Amino acid sequence: MGRDSVKIGIWLEQTTVEAGDVLKVRRENLSIRNQQELARGVQLLVVGKELTCIEREREQHQLDGAPKFDRASSSIVHLDLPLHSFPFGSLPPDKYSYPIIWPLPPNLPSTMLDKVTHKGRGSSCEIRYKITAYLDKDGSTPYSLELSHSVSLRVLGASTKQRADPMVFPLEEFNSRIGVRD
Repeated sequence: MGRDSVKIGIWLEQTTVEAGDVLKVRRENLSIRNQQELARGVQLLVVGKELTCIEREREQHQLDGAPKFDRASSSIVHLDLPLHSFPFGSLPPDKYSYPIIWPLPPNLPSTMLDKVTHKGRGSSCEIRYKITAYLDKDGSTPYSLELSHSVSLRVLGASTKQRADPMVFPLEEFNSRIGVRD
């Protein structure tokens, strides 16, 4: 089976949404050419991640002089939604289209990227979201990149006034919590 025998694409109504809004996928298209494609179904994957990278201070005994980084990531949201299943496990050549409406969780934090340099060291923190449509061939993840299409989603999180328990710190306390020293 050639790479061009299956094409999948996804188009969002809006690439910027508010937390708690409805995600509207204008359409998701699946095109099967030439021959019957074996598949269990079409899935929509909604992923939100927080990524942090902190450059550590170099140790005196460090010989190579290369910067050392602490990296962490955590999942904010991971929804793997079935859009359509194929009861006979295969699709005949044709074009398929699936419009999608899905409510987003109301407590999602905003998409953001912050890079900071302090005393020659760099750190970054990022929250990002991605929507991926993919053809589920055998029920296993990760999905094949050849049989998927992804788009970025910008989320505007709920404001602190809308949250039940906003956290407010004086600047000095905030700096001491994150380890900034003057």
